[in-house]
Amino acid sequence: MLSAALVPDTALLVPGVSGAASAAADLRAAALAAVRTAIRGSDERASDEPIAAEVDRTVVVVAPGDPRASACVRERSGVLRASLAPVGVPDGLLGRPVPVVVAGGALDDDQARTGPTEAVPAVATSVALHLLDEAGWTGGLRVIEIDGPPTGDGSDLRRLGAALVHDARQGAAPHGAFSGDAAAGQPVLVVVGSASGRHGPDAPLADDPRATGVDAAVLADLASGDDAARARLAGWDAAQAHALACTGWGPWQVLLGAVDAMRDGAPGLVVHADVRGEVVLGAAHVVGTWSTTAPVTEDGT
Repeated sequence: MLSAALVPDTALLVPGVSGAASAAADLRAAALAAVRTAIRGSDERASDEPIAAEVDRTVVVVAPGDPRASACVRERSGVLRASLAPVGVPDGLLGRPVPVVVAGGALDDDQARTGPTEAVPAVATSVALHLLDEAGWTGGLRVIEIDGPPTGDGSDLRRLGAALVHDARQGAAPHGAFSGDAAAGQPVLVVVGSASGRHGPDAPLADDPRATGVDAAVLADLASGDDAARARLAGWDAAQAHALACTGWGPWQVLLGAVDAMRDGAPGLVVHADVRGEVVLGAAHVVGTWSTTAPVTEDGT
C-alpha cells in the first residue's frame, strides 16, 4: 500500500508565522490530519494523539527546493534544522520549537564524535518537518528536494517516484534510512506543493486570469486520482505550471510515478483520493491524502 499526504507549500502552516492570529488555521489542521492519516495508513483524522514510534514506516518528504537554482533533484542527508529564518521569521517568533531531525539514516562515527553540522533545508521541506514533528513522528526519514522551475515532461520525476517505491519494497535506501523489513512495500510520502500563486490582488505574484481555470482542473484531478485524472496530471505542461507559479508540479509528478510503480503487477490497484483546495492570501493550496489498495476479487479477497 502507498500512503501519501498532500500538504501545501506555505510557511503559514507553522504557528507564529502570521502572528498571534493564524491566517490559515483550517488549512493547517487539515495538513496535520493528512500527515497523521498517511503515516498510520488508515483514517484517524479525529485523533490528535502522537504517532507511536513503533509504527513500521519510513517517511519520504518530497518538496520544492530552490526555485532560482538550476533544475535538479537532490536528497538531503544529515542533520536538518527546520528554521523559517530564510523567509524572515526568526526561530523565537514561532509558536513551537524548531524541529531538528536526522535525514537519510543515523550519523556516522565522526559526526557522532565531533557533533553534527546542522543545515537548513528549503522552506517547503521545513514546513513538512514541522508537521511531522507535531504529529509525533520520530521514525525513519528521507528528504527529496526538487530545485529549479518546472521543466521537461516530468518523466524523470515519475521515475524517481518509482525508485522510491522500489527502495521501500527492498527495505533499503542510501545512508541506511531503511532497516530491513520495517517499511518494505509500504512507502509513505509527504508531498509538498501548491497550485497557482496568482489569484487576485492579495496574491504573492501578479494576478493571472488563467489561474482559476487551471487550478480548478488540477484540483479536480487530484481529488479524483483515477487513471484518466493521473494521465492528465502527467501531461500537464511544465511551462504553464511555471508561468502560474504552481510549486506542486514537480512533487506531484513524483507521486504519480510512485502510484504507477505500485500498479506494476497489480493492474487493478485502486487509488483513493481525499483532497480539497483552498485559496489563502491569493495562493491556491491543496491538502489531503492519496492511498492505494488492491482490487477486491470476486471471492472477496
